[in-house]
Amino acid sequence: MREAGCVCARRLSRYAVKNLTPITRLVVRTYCPEAATYLIAENKKRTRNVKIDRHNLKILDVLQTNARISNLNLADQIGLSESACLARVKKLTSEKFIREFQAEVNLEKVRHAEFYVNVALKRQDSKTSESFRRAINKIEQIVSCVKMSGEFDYMLRFVCPDAADFNRVSEQLLADEDAAITRMTSHLVIEKTKPFTGYPLELLFQD
Repeated sequence: MREAGCVCARRLSRYAVKNLTPITRLVVRTYCPEAATYLIAENKKRTRNVKIDRHNLKILDVLQTNARISNLNLADQIGLSESACLARVKKLTSEKFIREFQAEVNLEKVRHAEFYVNVALKRQDSKTSESFRRAINKIEQIVSCVKMSGEFDYMLRFVCPDAADFNRVSEQLLADEDAAITRMTSHLVIEKTKPFTGYPLELLFQD
């Protein structure tokens, strides 16, 4: 039985990495505890945390400012072979150090009005917070939201075609009972004095 369980585990291990829990349950149900142990050990080996060494730090630093760089040029900048560089990028992505690759639209090329809005909610309970989240998720002009400490509860970022559209949308949000907003202050963005150009990764990854 022990030998059969190990054979079964080896055959299934490549699938178990992505789908460990169902496979493990199946194996346990079919009385192969040795196979379950093997699969768990294999999964732990393959999903170890990534070590952020100088190469990985440089990869992250380059990609956060130029996600379109070719693997050849990236490998050349990092000082690694193409295959080693690509493997590191894939590992950093699978471990969620890299969330996604996306293009940033230049708003200066389109008509727009950008506002930051502070809001305070009527109540400080989980039901109210969840209702507020549902309300803002329905408004496409709200492009981001952060929860804050202090006299206000959240800060919203609006990107609208113009000020008139912002006034209309913000008034609708304030009147929405589900949003449960008691107070709102808005601030028009006049100039982006220091645009975002990446995180200070060397500081963030210091021990």
